Amino acid sequence: MSVTFRPLATPDATAARALADALLGDAPYADAMLAALNEALTSASDEYRAIGVHDRNTLIGFVVLGDTAGAVGAGRIYAVGVDATTRRRGIGSALIEAACADLESRGARFAVIELPEEPDLAAGLALARAAGFREEGRVGDYTRDGVGLVLLRRDLGRR
Repeated sequence: MSVTFRPLATPDATAARALADALLGDAPYADAMLAALNEALTSASDEYRAIGVHDRNTLIGFVVLGDTAGAVGAGRIYAVGVDATTRRRGIGSALIEAACADLESRGARFAVIELPEEPDLAAGLALARAAGFREEGRVGDYTRDGVGLVLLRRDLGRR
């Protein structure tokens, strides 16, 4: 599979939203992730931007990232999504690396990922850890009763 990575822009919006809807469905955390994707597709802010990965002309994955407002040198990865038919080929890892490289090139010293402790996000948590993110903290009962939030951090520039 020969893939290309490029920033997502307005012309990618329909494909990106369709992929996100297919991946997230009616998950309880879907609204926040879709909102981050929509901001990346429609705003000119550095707080939200997205990188897509394409197989030929088909969008097969994306990462939403940005600078953390009000913080110096802090970046954030909001969401990573890879089409179910192309998983387990290193695309998710490559998207995280592309996001970290983008953040570092813009002066970020570290990147943060926040994940709800949902069982269906266990693969995302494992992916983040494999990409060098370490647990920085945990907030119990954050997204709703019984579901906490895991805060992960990766220092950039040295791994």
